[in-house]
Amino acid sequence: MQGYLKYFFHSPASLLPIPDVSNLQKHNHKSEYHLVGDGLAAENWVKTCRQDLMKQIAREEGTHLFWVTKCKNRFLPEYGDQYIVGFLEVEGALEREIPGKGKGPVWGTTILGRAHLFDFTDGVKIKDIYGFNLSRGHLSKYRKLDDSLTLELVDHFSSKENRYESCLQEVIRLDTGLDTCFSGCSLENLCKRK
Repeated sequence: MQGYLKYFFHSPASLLPIPDVSNLQKHNHKSEYHLVGDGLAAENWVKTCRQDLMKQIAREEGTHLFWVTKCKNRFLPEYGDQYIVGFLEVEGALEREIPGKGKGPVWGTTILGRAHLFDFTDGVKIKDIYGFNLSRGHLSKYRKLDDSLTLELVDHFSSKENRYESCLQEVIRLDTGLDTCFSGCSLENLCKRK
């Protein structure tokens, strides 16, 4: 069982670990991870990011993509620390045209699967694993997890409440302009976000 780390920018407006869909951190409207509904999620669905990692994951079976973020909500005691707050049980990958960032579509790899998301209180503090928060350089160096850590993380989360549906509702609440969706989406029939 292989595991990888992937960072996302947390929404300061939310107590839940969702991407900054409202662009409050001024790093653009964050669409990834991308929740669809019915427990499904995609990574690199709306925008491309870390294509090297997506391609590597697409080549392997039994992969888990663990989502890491720094808590940016000042009302939470976890504020300022990084946590693993969930994971994608990868079930497949697609080579497809991805809408892109203003320059038109780009060709890239999207991974899809079952999402498991948890409160910060149920997350795993990055400092407890590595002794420090991870910088961009560290994320590249430590992004591939060994089998024992992957199993340990999956086991840790197995006893926690999956907050997928709450996170989906929070994304819907905060993404008022549907900035993290696009017209003509092939998941439109499944999507609960519209």
